[in-house]
Amino acid sequence: ISIGSDAGLTTGNTLEVYRLNTLVPDQSKYLGRIRLIQVRNTEAVGQLMGKPAAPPQAGDTVSSRIAGG
Repeated sequence: ISIGSDAGLTTGNTLEVYRLNTLVPDQSKYLGRIRLIQVRNTEAVGQLMGKPAAPPQAGDTVSSRIAGG
């Protein structure tokens, strides 16, 4: 992922992964969770936890939590 320790991430953190569709919000989807296994200043590597709803791809978003609404 394209954020790292400069954003406060550390090895072992878990992040939620989702795909946003701003043109058709109903097509946005939660993909799953990753656990960070390697963290550098501006990037990190995560491992999927369980089976994702769809394979993650470039442009997907990560967050430390999912905002309710």
